[in-house]
Amino acid sequence: MHKDLTKFGIVDKVVKEPVGGVHKNKDAAAAELKKAIVDELDAHAAVAIDVLLERRYAKFRKIGQFREEAEASVGKAA
Repeated sequence: MHKDLTKFGIVDKVVKEPVGGVHKNKDAAAAELKKAIVDELDAHAAVAIDVLLERRYAKFRKIGQFREEAEASVGKAA
């Protein structure tokens, strides 16, 4: 499922759980999550706010686009 969410641009990155799941190693899970958040913040820190906003707007506009295109092709086939 997470591969589809990434493929369709709904999520940017999936943070891996520790072996056995979060409930078995909360500290490792928290460390991975912190690293992922800090890495993303660092990557975005040098980008101008207007560029970040445009990227975010474009990302949300694309969500569901696949479904609309699929529905349009189904309508043409009928």
